[in-house]
Amino acid sequence: MITNWKNNIAKLKNPHVVLFGFNPTINRIAKFIIVLILGGSINDCRLDYYLANGATSGHINDAAYEFLTTQTGLTTHVSDMWYVYLTSQGFSGTVGEMKKEFWLTTTCGQI
Repeated sequence: MITNWKNNIAKLKNPHVVLFGFNPTINRIAKFIIVLILGGSINDCRLDYYLANGATSGHINDAAYEFLTTQTGLTTHVSDMWYVYLTSQGFSGTVGEMKKEFWLTTTCGQI
């Protein structure tokens, strides 16, 4: 397990940031590392989130669609549903910006 952990750390662009915490985004990185140490991935964490919030599919893209359909009542394009869902949660900006902020407020974090 230590070998996998070291390999995953080496994949990050700035491993010294993770080890010493010089970056203001250390909370995001710490969440990412915790997920890796526990043997999952960011997508595993997101899938778990979708499943805990209305999705039933084991495939991440289908689960995201099911989650958004459950949360918004819409059956349109995923980007449109993300926009409706995120603005209803108080986020603003582009869909990409809102999704980033959304995932930072969940247990998954985002790199």
